[in-house]
Amino acid sequence: MALTLLGGVARGLRLEVPNTDNVRPTSVMLRRKLFDSHQHLDDHIFIDLCAGTGSVGLEAWSREAAEVYLVELDGRTHKFLCSNVKKVSDSFAQEFDERPIIARKDKATNWLNSFKKTYESWNFERQSNTILFFDPPYEKKALYDEIISLNLREWFGGRIWVESDRQKGLSADHWQIWGDQFVKTYFQGTSYVAVLDLRQSIG
Repeated sequence: MALTLLGGVARGLRLEVPNTDNVRPTSVMLRRKLFDSHQHLDDHIFIDLCAGTGSVGLEAWSREAAEVYLVELDGRTHKFLCSNVKKVSDSFAQEFDERPIIARKDKATNWLNSFKKTYESWNFERQSNTILFFDPPYEKKALYDEIISLNLREWFGGRIWVESDRQKGLSADHWQIWGDQFVKTYFQGTSYVAVLDLRQSIG
């Protein structure tokens, strides 16, 4: 099974995906809707948490994200993730040197606790230009609040893109509790990505 990057410098690059139930890549149509609405990622830091094989984070890199973090816990999936990063680095060596992609095998909560110190050392502009994409297994509903409401809400001041599913995960209405920080929802079938903007919550 393979996925293809949709736009940017690496458009058309094929990414390998393991044939396993443990990996559920973001659908092509949902990925297209999301990135067609956020085409200019220059100077942005992009975090793909629960990255799987990295299709969303690598799409962001292809569209000029300045730095990309890919975090995946599952060992077999992480090997595919690293292989896909190597495909990018081999095909676009100069751009890769200028705009690094950092892949980590780690639990999402552990990685965030370590990353928090790095993030808090950044200036306001860099913090504001950080996008975190969070796409855990849909059925792990408690993990959404553990990561976003109980962790990120305390210190994160960028934007959050969170993917779930109206049947298997959280209802799309769940994110309206964020009030003005809830921006928009992109739908494809029963899946969706909700966009939260926390850029006024720090400084």
